[in-house]
Amino acid sequence: MNTSHRTHQCSTQPIRRATFSRHPSFNADQCWQRAQQRLSAVEDLLRQYTVAPGLIGRAAAYQINTGGKRWRPLFLLAVGEALNGAHDPFIKLAAATELLHNASLVHDDLQDHDKMRRGMETVWHRFGSETAINLGDFLISSTYWALSQIEAPGDRLSSLVSHFAQATHQVIAGQSLEIEASRRFGIHLEDYRRIARTKSGVLMALPVVSAMLLVKAPRELREHARQAMLSLGTAYQIKDDLDDLFGRKAGRPAGVDLREGRISLPNLLFHSETDRDERQAFEAFIGSPEPPAPSELRYWIERLQQSAVIARCWAEFDAEVATAARHINSLPELLGSVLDNGKQMLLEAALSEKTGTQAEVSTNGAVFDVPQPARP
Repeated sequence: MNTSHRTHQCSTQPIRRATFSRHPSFNADQCWQRAQQRLSAVEDLLRQYTVAPGLIGRAAAYQINTGGKRWRPLFLLAVGEALNGAHDPFIKLAAATELLHNASLVHDDLQDHDKMRRGMETVWHRFGSETAINLGDFLISSTYWALSQIEAPGDRLSSLVSHFAQATHQVIAGQSLEIEASRRFGIHLEDYRRIARTKSGVLMALPVVSAMLLVKAPRELREHARQAMLSLGTAYQIKDDLDDLFGRKAGRPAGVDLREGRISLPNLLFHSETDRDERQAFEAFIGSPEPPAPSELRYWIERLQQSAVIARCWAEFDAEVATAARHINSLPELLGSVLDNGKQMLLEAALSEKTGTQAEVSTNGAVFDVPQPARP
């Protein structure tokens, strides 16, 4: 992971240095490099905490081996380096965050009926719905097993367990809100933001705030870090919604959210901003429980791709990134630089998209050219 070109954008206000940041000679690039080097130890723990006989063990190994970019453990380990924390507790804490994240993915894929993730079959599609339910629960229990192995003063371990329990509670509530909103337009933009924060933002904030809890960082700094990561998670969700619309997810066609009647940001904004006749037609399409005809799905995909709501989605994305930057600039210099580097790497794919390029997007076997979303 090359971070040599990353720089921290400081605010005009002087950045306070915290006494718990004890690596004055370190820079953010070194923190991320060390985090990358320690990631293999996290992978070992992921396998260790998910060993089980029979089908559940095979399903767990399959899910862990689907990989992913491991952003959450990397953020936690990089923050741990900035805070000069002992390595072993941070590695176990990083494993706990990744286990909980994977539990949410397994259940989310089942509830959304998604057959592919990361270019591979999802657990429910490969092993069945019953096993997917069991595996999600199994990974949640593995999360708390990993937490129980952390050697830390009792009050800190108690704070970590409480923080993980609250995060789990919020993610489940967010998923429930999303399910409730499916195939209807009874929510507003602020409701979407709330769902994105609880579904995506909470699990993005979890590793950073957990690392800071482990070293008893001041509450004010933890709150700045939490708000920054909640906004980054929301921005990442917006990018994910656009990736779905434009068919940029590995192994998945364009417009799955449209096909399944999910309330993504492009869908929500299009519904609120189009004229009455088209709004009614769109409501009928989204609300239908029957699978759409390929030609009908193609029409709505192209209609949204070429509409003004794409620029509106990018405006929402930019606003969340700007909010994250404001909170990052309130952190001590090294910690703020670490999060800023992570922000740039996390959102790099979105920030570097080319304007006006063409891409082939496949919908139920139909292939056609559409414009990529252009930054306004």
